[in-house]
Amino acid sequence: MFDNLRQKSADEAGFLTDDKAAPPSKPPKPPRPPKAPKAARPQRSGGGVGISPGQRFLLALMLFINVTVLGCFALLVFEKIALPFF
Repeated sequence: MFDNLRQKSADEAGFLTDDKAAPPSKPPKPPRPPKAPKAARPQRSGGGVGISPGQRFLLALMLFINVTVLGCFALLVFEKIALPFF
């Protein structure tokens, strides 16, 4: 069944024929000489990820609120605190 599958597909595929001549290619560019190494600069610790300081603040604020809400919820679940109206 699969013996001549490759041959059949090659015969039926019209886009695989090499009848047309390939367009002339451009000559390759000569390699550029290596650049001189720059003086080593200390890396800035800008927080990475490419976000602005305002966005970093917003993420930190959201993380803080998330941790406090989940912490209060855990204290309620483990009955370490009780709400006054229950």
